[in-house]
Amino acid sequence: MLLRLDHMVGDEALTIATQPQYTNAAGNTYAVEHLRYFLSDIVLHSADQQSLTLADTHYVDVEEGIGLEIPVGEEGEGSWTQLSFVFGLSPQHNTDGAFESNPEALMVWPELMGGGYHFMKFEGRFINDDNDNVGFALHAGALNGGEYHSPMSYDLVIESGSTEAVMLLPIIIDIDRFFEEPNELDLNDYYLTGIMNDPVAQLILHENCHDVFSVGSIEEVPQ
Repeated sequence: MLLRLDHMVGDEALTIATQPQYTNAAGNTYAVEHLRYFLSDIVLHSADQQSLTLADTHYVDVEEGIGLEIPVGEEGEGSWTQLSFVFGLSPQHNTDGAFESNPEALMVWPELMGGGYHFMKFEGRFINDDNDNVGFALHAGALNGGEYHSPMSYDLVIESGSTEAVMLLPIIIDIDRFFEEPNELDLNDYYLTGIMNDPVAQLILHENCHDVFSVGSIEEVPQ
């Protein structure tokens, strides 16, 4: 079995670009130039309280095509009823020096802001209130020890076993939802110069992460 990370904007597959082409809930027309983030504590759970840890930490770079699939392996054969993971790094994994090699090491979070690593680098361009095409940076992390990582859990019905096809579980990431609920996120308000040292903006982004991810239906892909 394989988990596949599908990055979407609404019903469209995300396109990495420099020219603003998407419109968020606040009416900002924006483009995604870079999207890099961590997932951590990725675990499958069964009805009889068994669990299988797929990865302690997992790095994704959409532009470079890194980490878009998470293999489950033969030990994942069986029945699973839940998938859980953390968007970002849970505290036990967000420690200075945890990643010694690039690209993960390039996600380091400034020591003066609490240390550890970025949970996400979401960068792009948008048309601001002055009708200028300008850059924005949504960088998320544990600012001064803040608990801005986001635990996620999803019910599943998976019966995996020996088959001639590969069972594939899509994990859908809808970029538009970063801007929507419970806070309408307007890029003109906070995000022109970045939000790394802004606890209000970090909390807004953290709260909006609650429905960014969803789980699709199992697909069978010929080997």
